[in-house]
Amino acid sequence: MEKDTRSQQAEDLFNSLKNVADEVSLIRANLVKPDGYSLRRAPRPEEVETLTNKVSALSLSKRKFAAEEAILAGLDFEQRPHRHEAIPAAYQDTFQWILKPPLAGEPSTHAGFRSWLETGDGLFWISGKPGSGKSTLVKFIQSSQLTTQCLSNWAGAKRVVTTGFYFWSAGSAIQKTREGLLRSLLYGILRQAPELIPQVCVSHWQTVQSSVPGAKKRRWTMADLEGALRRLSTMGELPAKFCIFVDGVDEYEGDSIALARELVSLSAVKDIKLCISSRPWNVFQVSFGADPLRKLFIHDLTRKDMESYLTGRLVEHPRWGTVAGDLGQGRSITAEIVERAEGVFLWVYLVTQMLREGLSNYDSLGDLWKRLESLPTDLNTFFHHILSSVEPFYYQKLSGSLLISLAARSPLSVEIYSFHELEYEDEEYAIRTPVQAMDRQEAQDFHEPTPWRLNGWTKGLLEVRHGHVEFLHRTVRDFLRTEQMTAFLREKRAVEHFNPPLSILRAHVSWIKRTQFGDNEIINPTRCCSGTIRNLLDRSLRHSSAINFGNDNLCDSFELLLDNLELSLVKMVQSGQLCSSSYDTKTIESHIMVLYRYFLIVCDLGSYISRKLAQNSNYLDKYIESPLKLTLTSFILDTRGWIFSGFTPSAEPRCENVLRSLLQHGYDPNVGISSDLDNADTGPAQTPWVSFIAQFFGELVVGERNFHAGAPHDAQEPDLCFQAIKTGVFSVLLQHGADSNAGVDLSSFLKEHNDTASQGNQPFWFV
Repeated sequence: MEKDTRSQQAEDLFNSLKNVADEVSLIRANLVKPDGYSLRRAPRPEEVETLTNKVSALSLSKRKFAAEEAILAGLDFEQRPHRHEAIPAAYQDTFQWILKPPLAGEPSTHAGFRSWLETGDGLFWISGKPGSGKSTLVKFIQSSQLTTQCLSNWAGAKRVVTTGFYFWSAGSAIQKTREGLLRSLLYGILRQAPELIPQVCVSHWQTVQSSVPGAKKRRWTMADLEGALRRLSTMGELPAKFCIFVDGVDEYEGDSIALARELVSLSAVKDIKLCISSRPWNVFQVSFGADPLRKLFIHDLTRKDMESYLTGRLVEHPRWGTVAGDLGQGRSITAEIVERAEGVFLWVYLVTQMLREGLSNYDSLGDLWKRLESLPTDLNTFFHHILSSVEPFYYQKLSGSLLISLAARSPLSVEIYSFHELEYEDEEYAIRTPVQAMDRQEAQDFHEPTPWRLNGWTKGLLEVRHGHVEFLHRTVRDFLRTEQMTAFLREKRAVEHFNPPLSILRAHVSWIKRTQFGDNEIINPTRCCSGTIRNLLDRSLRHSSAINFGNDNLCDSFELLLDNLELSLVKMVQSGQLCSSSYDTKTIESHIMVLYRYFLIVCDLGSYISRKLAQNSNYLDKYIESPLKLTLTSFILDTRGWIFSGFTPSAEPRCENVLRSLLQHGYDPNVGISSDLDNADTGPAQTPWVSFIAQFFGELVVGERNFHAGAPHDAQEPDLCFQAIKTGVFSVLLQHGADSNAGVDLSSFLKEHNDTASQGNQPFWFV
């Protein structure tokens, strides 16, 4: 729906352009003789005026559309649609009941939801047991045309806008945080109601309108996002009715009570209502479950859906008719499965898979009954049963695949698992991997078997979706993260000192060395390469920061691997594997080293940097202008939830390890750095220390000179300052000689803090 709305606007703009072109052709045909040179007559003033007005209107429309697209692009992020796409679609006619009025004589347990869609307001809560199908149901509701029809009754003369966000605890940081929620909701709302952008995104709209082509885009801060949603919430009359779906709020990585309070507040806004789904935790029962007409528990309502799914999937198997015999026998076994499932759709799915496997093995009906009776109804026990059924021959690959999936910060590309398989033959395979790109056919032959192998090793507990490897369900991940199962997997891995993050790094290094990147990876000859190579370096080195160095051998392996990666990047530049030979090799080589060392710093690889500085004190200075400033800036941006160039933020603020390494190797926080604030007549250059603390308080006094932060308008943030105190960043800088005489004007900071505190428990969009 979102795409169709914006696409229609783009089509209207294109049609306007075509109309102007047709008008020009018509006027030209009336003015110019067939020879194409001589004029029949001069253009009439009204013709010129009409054409001028149309061109002017088209130009304004084009600029407005482009400005709106710039705002939307700033709100959007790569992972935004991933969770929604990963949720399986509802099977055939399942879940239809939630949108249909009950027939005469049927129970009306679910009728409240349709009534809420048509005439209700506020918030509706969908809950259920783990694995009961909540996310699939929410996806079905949001995408159904019948939902739009029901909401049209509620909207009256106004148009209906639906959008949503799907929290994902197994995804990247932005997919389980408030930032992801706010950006997704604003993107979905404003994409379908772009006329709201100038009023909702005031500062960003002004920036886009006044900026010159190619100017640096202004990033969205949390203050920007909260302010935009606050303005939307307090506008009064809105041009549309908004129904917002928020799935999996129990997967939110933060204060669940605060989130629940904020969602309830948003649902109280006129013209906005929310459909929320979560597990039946007490916090959500208290916040969302007071009204029995505005909640439902899905595990009480899916019996017929399970029967439909079972019958359909079993009938699809060519041997079912022969084995089941008369319909009574088939109905008997499906009824027993539904009874044992107790509302957990995931359990039904797993049992169906096993019965279909039995049918393929020519099991009799009696064999199928025995299979069913041997399966535990508890999901965790069932998962253990599945893992125990794996052939011992595959134990190492089973445990290795699951352990690196658990260690991953977000779902890994299937290519990582292809290269990881080489580790079972040679632990140091990554260093021995040649710097030589695979051709298309070689890469296809290498990666194509991986999804099949993963399915065989893990019995379907890992699945490949959209090129990434994910757990079958959140409950699988939760189960495997228990202490008992972690010990079980490590025992099956049977390799001493197995380190999953190191294995992920090895696979990334091999992937980089065997990939041809080409010219499309280059922005220009004087700037770093972007795209795939940058993303691979980012992901590989971020996983490196999670390596737990338990022994010197592991440290040595890690250092050799990173040394090999750096050397390989240089070779790739020289051979044309990283860029075309039409570019200056030395320039590109320099820039790839800037990029590589940049990620060493922002990924907080302090132990490795310390080793390199011990060998060469200029290791960083050759490529990074001010390593200490970059380290502190990384802390600022990571704490705010941002990484340069829009990268996904890490889960925790980082930089302490690199910071300590730099200070221990003689980097001085008081040594001046290049800055636009520098002026030979007013005093010394700004220092990393001054630049850092200016981000918190806005203005500093150093001697007789004032420094203004030059920070975004959301500077002077109490939470940011307290995080720096909590992590010890301030203390370690002061311990290494940071100038404690750099005076701080605290008046504006304290006023901001007091004003915020005085708001009590008000939700952020009303502060």
